[in-house]
Amino acid sequence: MPLKVGIKYCGGCNPTYHREDVEKAIRSEFKNAIFYYLSEKDLHCLEMPGVLVLINGCKKGCVSSVRWEENCESESIRIFRIDEKAELEDLISELREILTENSC
Repeated sequence: MPLKVGIKYCGGCNPTYHREDVEKAIRSEFKNAIFYYLSEKDLHCLEMPGVLVLINGCKKGCVSSVRWEENCESESIRIFRIDEKAELEDLISELREILTENSC
């Protein structure tokens, strides 16, 4: 079963890096994954993917994982938040682990 990845961007008011580079790297690494863009209306998790990546452009972290965690009660949804490009390698490693877990 392919990895399902939801992408949620911050508003981009003061980014310190190119946020789109994070998505490009994830898409490049996980070519068989299915990607969705999410908005605030998706907070009720009606059709949520297994992984949610919240991409913030700075450390302020406008896209808060707390709001999504409060509304997504399913334990099958893993939420990751990235606030700077330096966190990208760790994010990809964690996503690889999820793929390994799901393939067993």
